[in-house]
Amino acid sequence: MLRLSQNFGVCDANYLAQREALSRPQCIVFYIGKANCPDRITMRLSDAFEKIEGYEEVNLELIVEFRNINKGHNEELVKKCKLLDGYVKFVGIVKDRNWIMSLFGQVESMDELRHIIETTPIPTGNSGIDN
Repeated sequence: MLRLSQNFGVCDANYLAQREALSRPQCIVFYIGKANCPDRITMRLSDAFEKIEGYEEVNLELIVEFRNINKGHNEELVKKCKLLDGYVKFVGIVKDRNWIMSLFGQVESMDELRHIIETTPIPTGNSGIDN
């Protein structure tokens, strides 16, 4: 592979001397689903690679930090980001009103749906918000 790269001028001394340093990327997944998950999980792409005898080295790796942001999980992290905090509260409201989803098949217009949403009290529970 190095020989091929040299033929295209990619691995020459000028390239290596002028290479810019890149900031470290991070991949974080925020989870807000129904399953009971731990606060934090570190996942590696290489764990999913097929195991082939004689090939132990992995040339590509992606590490994903998985963070559970459901109510009661990673609350300090959520509170540090206003946008994330608002999203978690919004999802809590949707979870509290999940029964309204059954109305979608019966609602004739967006105005009717808006009226139902605006006139229905929000039950307290997942959202932590009172009406």
